[in-house]
Amino acid sequence: KKRLAAAVVLVALGALVLVPLRRKTRERALIRAASQGQTETVRKLIKSGVKVEARTAGRTALMAAASAGKAETVKALLEQGADAEAQDERGWTPLMIASADGQVVTALELLQGGAKVSPAKKPGDFTPLTVAAANGQTETVLALLARASPHDRKRLTNDALLAARQGGRMETAEAVASRGLSKPIAISGLEGSPVARPQGSALPANASALLQAAARGDTAGVRRLLQQGAKLEDAGAEGQTALMLASSRGFTETALALIAGGA
Repeated sequence: KKRLAAAVVLVALGALVLVPLRRKTRERALIRAASQGQTETVRKLIKSGVKVEARTAGRTALMAAASAGKAETVKALLEQGADAEAQDERGWTPLMIASADGQVVTALELLQGGAKVSPAKKPGDFTPLTVAAANGQTETVLALLARASPHDRKRLTNDALLAARQGGRMETAEAVASRGLSKPIAISGLEGSPVARPQGSALPANASALLQAAARGDTAGVRRLLQQGAKLEDAGAEGQTALMLASSRGFTETALALIAGGA
């Protein structure tokens, strides 16, 4: 009887050890699946009880997916309640991580899921916009500025210009300066959410059909032109590509169509 009782105690103690080990293994599996874009695996693990905010080495699954540019997985994690404003050990949010690497589609998904484009709380703090500008991620910078609130736009534009210049990213600085982003007008974004649209300069009459479609947010027209072989690398007189035009003017769906087409 004593031996039986001792065995029961050992089994019980073993269970106490094994449960956290299994939990940690499953949490690591979630973050690994997120970084690899295995969206269905991510959903199954969360459904099985793995917490969406579980961390490994200070990173959540959303941070891992954002870093790898796995936009579909990012969207799935946000739908499961992942915190778009969570911070890693450096104080970086998923949007900062995606923006630094120029993951513009991922950044747009994060913005749709509640991430914010806000000025720094104090001088010297990093923001998604400043890390994108400092790294020369022009299309991401323009997309972030297009989604900023009119109240913050002037300050954010100045922040982007300063970060780009300090980082030696003159092409990014010139793109921001030439977009007229301090004069927004309101448009309707995806799912009816309000988006600030910058008042861009008019395109020349001889601009390609793809550039014109991107500039007015004609997503169906963009898809049709791409199917007909329109060249994504064509640029306007100021060097804007179709993706830059759509992103800077707040046409998220059009920008996503261009990226899906190879931009």
